[in-house]
Amino acid sequence: ITLPTPHRVLEVPSTALYADADGVRLATVDAQKRVKFVKIVIERDTGATIQIASGLTGDEQIIKIAVPGLRDGDAVTVAPPSAPPAGSGSAK
Repeated sequence: ITLPTPHRVLEVPSTALYADADGVRLATVDAQKRVKFVKIVIERDTGATIQIASGLTGDEQIIKIAVPGLRDGDAVTVAPPSAPPAGSGSAK
């Protein structure tokens, strides 16, 4: 019996997905805070999230909402991560 080789799958919000004439893509933010679109292969669509089989390394910053009109090279401002809601997390 030969089992398939496991592979890394990354999960992103489904709101980040661009699917158009250029293919299935995500908008990422590079080190210069510029938009860079990357083509991806979807492993699974769970509704709220998309599991990505290939196209991402896992180190990217993803633009969470696919904004119409966004183009490669557009300058963006990166928002700091939001704090978890009060009362969430593990008990101490």
